Amino acid sequence: CAVYHDVFTYHLRSPFVEEILKASLQHLASQHPILRTSLHFNRFSQPLQWVHESIEVPCHIHNIATLSQADQDCYVQDWVNQEKYQIFDWEQPPLFRVFIHERGAKTFDLSLSFHHVILDGWSVASLITSLLQDYWGRLGYLPPQPIKSLDSTYRDFIVLEQQAIQSETTRQFWQEYLQGAVFSRLPCPKERPDPHQQPRYDIDISQSLSD
Repeated sequence: CAVYHDVFTYHLRSPFVEEILKASLQHLASQHPILRTSLHFNRFSQPLQWVHESIEVPCHIHNIATLSQADQDCYVQDWVNQEKYQIFDWEQPPLFRVFIHERGAKTFDLSLSFHHVILDGWSVASLITSLLQDYWGRLGYLPPQPIKSLDSTYRDFIVLEQQAIQSETTRQFWQEYLQGAVFSRLPCPKERPDPHQQPRYDIDISQSLSD
């Protein structure tokens, strides 16, 4: 599958209203610059991250309500396995896609397919929480949950990083701090193991640990 391509799927017991979910997705994208990002490594003298003013969030909808629950589970799992092979074009935002699998009148799967360069586990959890709070707020199930503006952005980090790189004070600090430092050398065996004869160890774990 594509390297660093993640697919997170959430099974929700909730009505699915297409236009409302799409409105929540667009609102979320307007609040988070990373969701409007494209990356450019070769067109300029240095790698650049572009944040676009607006994007259309790709939201693909599949109705699988006529299938049995077992067949629905197989369908979604097969889809996940295939989606992981669908690469992203770095220069075409966004670097994520949303998929809906309608399972019934009041249940559906929400899947977020994304490149790990824009999101990690913590930010995905925060993102999904904000999305569902906004969605259920628009449906009237929750009080309005306005998405708060971020205290800082990745843009702020880039500015500070570039300032540090160009700072003579920063360079001098690290030169003095690391003066006399000894490299940590890891032992390297003279004979490397045969990659075709790697050992395998099977370990049984309890059900509670697995859960």
